[in-house]
Amino acid sequence: MDHFNTANALAFLVFTLFAHNLQLYAKDFRGASQAAGAVVSIAGLASMVAEYGFLLYYGYKVVWWAPLVLFAASLALMFVTGRLQNRVGAPILGLLGLLVAPICGYLMFTTLPVH
Repeated sequence: MDHFNTANALAFLVFTLFAHNLQLYAKDFRGASQAAGAVVSIAGLASMVAEYGFLLYYGYKVVWWAPLVLFAASLALMFVTGRLQNRVGAPILGLLGLLVAPICGYLMFTTLPVH
């Protein structure tokens, strides 16, 4: 199919997984440093803006229904990996999200299947 790229879809799914955990970590942040809390909160907000901005851009540039498929797949992935979060913990996945989300965000936009 011309509307999907495997690398793009994987980058988006990994991005949403870690961005979601980053947002949960920002919500429940209990660190001693207010500066660290601000960094985590800003990163969580930026990841949310990047996710929805990507979906809107994808729908505008490629085809309108493709972002709906990616969003549904990301919801299913978050539902399935909820157990991983319970086992590993939100702080570890949230901190890992500070590293992984920007890398996957870059890959999402650079591998977009634009014609």
